[in-house]
Amino acid sequence: MGHEVLELFQRRQLAPDARLLAEAVRLHGAGGDLAAAEAALAEGRAAAAAAAAAAGGDGAAALPGAAEARLHAAWVGALAKAGRLEEAVAALEAMLDEFSSLLPVEVSVAARDSDGSGSGGSASSSDTSSGEAPQRLAWGEAGGGGVQQRREPSPVHLMQAARNAVLAAARERGDAAAGKHAASLATMRGLPPDVGTYNGLLRASLAHGDGLQAVLVRGQEGWLAGRMR
Repeated sequence: MGHEVLELFQRRQLAPDARLLAEAVRLHGAGGDLAAAEAALAEGRAAAAAAAAAAGGDGAAALPGAAEARLHAAWVGALAKAGRLEEAVAALEAMLDEFSSLLPVEVSVAARDSDGSGSGGSASSSDTSSGEAPQRLAWGEAGGGGVQQRREPSPVHLMQAARNAVLAAARERGDAAAGKHAASLATMRGLPPDVGTYNGLLRASLAHGDGLQAVLVRGQEGWLAGRMR
């Protein structure tokens, strides 16, 4: 279905926006076509820059926003799905660099948003193995009635989803070193673990035979590192 939508845009000679192209990156990555995913990534970044310029800003100088974060997260997820974990960690690091102005994140904010009470939707309440932060529907009032409004994931949530995608891929491939590296890299940069991170670390530890105590200790260290920032 996803490929059909993309082909429809191409047949109609419609220019997809960065959000759709991020989905194309994710779709191609899930299918194992990294060349097509990388092409969609480049096209998405060009579309995001063009949109920023059309809005009155300099596409090259404007601060990165949700569209760029979607593209980053999709690319991290595509690399992780393909088993190219070293490249996925490098792409995650590039994403953290790109959005360094948003870091460090307060642990209290991360914990609040992880349970779905913060803005932007939860990046940990469902599967993020593809690098996608799930969207959340919230109830707003319009004309006295309840109207569902879509809340887009924030760049912070997308960074969390990208980090968790690497953890999921590392767990599936039994690469504990890559998973620990991704988790510690994000934490040291100021992106605290969320519920999805702890869930991934717990599964990895149990699969590795470390037991529950190991992941609890690791989780405590992660939270303390975040609180010290």
